[in-house]
Amino acid sequence: MHNGRTLIQVARGLSRLRSETGALAFGLFGAATVVMALVAVNCGGSEPDDLAETVVVAPSPTREAPTPTREAPTPTNVPVSEEIEPPIGATLVLESVDGKPVVEGSFVELEIGEEWVSGFDGCNGYGGRSDDGGAIFGAGGAFAAPSMAVTQRLCPEPEGVMEQADAFMAALMAGDRYRVAGEQLEILDGDGVVLLVFVKQVPLDGTASELSGTSWRQVTEVGDARPATMVFLDDRLVIGDTACRPYLATYSATEDGVRFPSKSMLERGRWSSCSDEMRMLEGEFGDFFTWAREYAVQEQGGSSRLTMRSSEGETLYFDPLPVSYEDVADAEWVLVTFVEVSPDEFGMWDTREGLAVKETELTVTFDGDGVSGSAGCNGYGAEVIVGDESITVDGDTLFWTERWCEEPEGVMVQEERFLDLLPSFTRYKVFGDYLVLWVDRDLFALFRAE
Repeated sequence: MHNGRTLIQVARGLSRLRSETGALAFGLFGAATVVMALVAVNCGGSEPDDLAETVVVAPSPTREAPTPTREAPTPTNVPVSEEIEPPIGATLVLESVDGKPVVEGSFVELEIGEEWVSGFDGCNGYGGRSDDGGAIFGAGGAFAAPSMAVTQRLCPEPEGVMEQADAFMAALMAGDRYRVAGEQLEILDGDGVVLLVFVKQVPLDGTASELSGTSWRQVTEVGDARPATMVFLDDRLVIGDTACRPYLATYSATEDGVRFPSKSMLERGRWSSCSDEMRMLEGEFGDFFTWAREYAVQEQGGSSRLTMRSSEGETLYFDPLPVSYEDVADAEWVLVTFVEVSPDEFGMWDTREGLAVKETELTVTFDGDGVSGSAGCNGYGAEVIVGDESITVDGDTLFWTERWCEEPEGVMVQEERFLDLLPSFTRYKVFGDYLVLWVDRDLFALFRAE
């Protein structure tokens, strides 16, 4: 039996391998190595408590790159310099494909390694290694695209993004030469026709005020797995869902970037019911958290988009989290955890979670001027005034039944704590499928919709 430290070492080793070979290229082509590592160190398949400990177990679904089907733009007949330097290590953003600007609201990226390329085509991730082990971007402007693998998500919005993705991949596969012109990189075919124009990625320069109080859902998703979410409760804490389990993390956002010093998984019992694909996606998201460095909130077509980038060059995109419940009374809410926040000796934020006792449900239901539910063992009720994100529970009207439950262990302690806190809740907010009830800034309870 191997301990958690061994798993962490494997995960960190995979992170280093990803940084050497390209984030997506590893995800698509290195899965066999990961599976072998898992067999060697964790035959028991124990549940990791932290995002960073979750190890990839299977590759993302892939599809073949499309066959080129496009009208060629007019040749520019600009000679390619023999002195050109290969743009190894660059991360570029697409500006035009076949002479047409990118679809408004879409982002297409290209990351370049010595023997690999990877990126995001506006809807799906893609990646490939050199077919013969040679350079993809060679000296003197020679270019040879490798065979590509592409994930399989369909994106109905923004309009035209799927057609653009196919045109982009077709142009990339048809490329024969490249050249650098100032801040631009151009891919050309054998006749000197410019197929793709890229520009250098602009550094992200987000500020803390842009994140606090916002909630986001990841743009890319795979198969039937739900996309990851990020809900910035204030300027210290972020909660959200991965493809498998929810999480709680601390964060700091300054002019120097964003960091996530600590992370913990909630609802740990979910792990056993998650598929290998869901566990893989949770691991990838947790790995991104570890290396996240830059971010920016950008306006696109009347809506906002959060862009986050890691020190490994990987970029994730998030759109605003849709509203799942218009009113707090629209669902029954089940306790996930109590959270207390305090500063640690290093000036960072430390969280103590009181996870809900397993094999029991502590519920809250709002109905008109009343709140009621199960405290885990006994039923309870009270009068309540619910305002615009404010809540006042009348402690004088609070009542509960008087059963005593021996099992599960800890249920009566949890019940007593909740009933003591209930009249003290002053504020609430619904984020996607989650409800937060605050006593104050440093003490709150997190619930999910049943």
